[in-house]
Amino acid sequence: MKKFRFSIFYTLLLAASTPFHLQLERFFIQQHWLRLLNYILLGILIAFFAVAFLKSVAEKKIFELAGVLLSAGVVFYFLFQRRIFLNVSRFSLLLHIAEFFLLGWILFRENKRNFSLVPLLCLFAAAIGFEVIQMVMPDRIFDLNDIWINCLSGLAGFLAGL
Repeated sequence: MKKFRFSIFYTLLLAASTPFHLQLERFFIQQHWLRLLNYILLGILIAFFAVAFLKSVAEKKIFELAGVLLSAGVVFYFLFQRRIFLNVSRFSLLLHIAEFFLLGWILFRENKRNFSLVPLLCLFAAAIGFEVIQMVMPDRIFDLNDIWINCLSGLAGFLAGL
């Protein structure tokens, strides 16, 4: 439990902020900051991939490089092919992709020495749990596609942590 204290703290922070996603989205739309925030989130994701890519190339680790490229492909597929990036109505999906990518990366980093399946199970439980939380909230819906996107984004972060 002590080993995963940062990821537990981050997960609780995400759970506490979930009810406010719509309010944040409306605030950013009213202030015309939504595009700026989208670019900031995209920049953070690109920075993760760039650092992981350069690290794996410098250390000549082919499997890590393959994991980084695969995870980058998955994340950028969701952002650009599914028209999530810079789409006002899809801002919450972009936010979930960034949140779960970071959660997957944190879980991998905390589990790097003694690899176990517990962090992956926690990642999937969080992906499902956040949708269950949204089911009981007004103005939010339970969507299986969101669970799928959350899981894949978390796995991409897990792979980028290699």
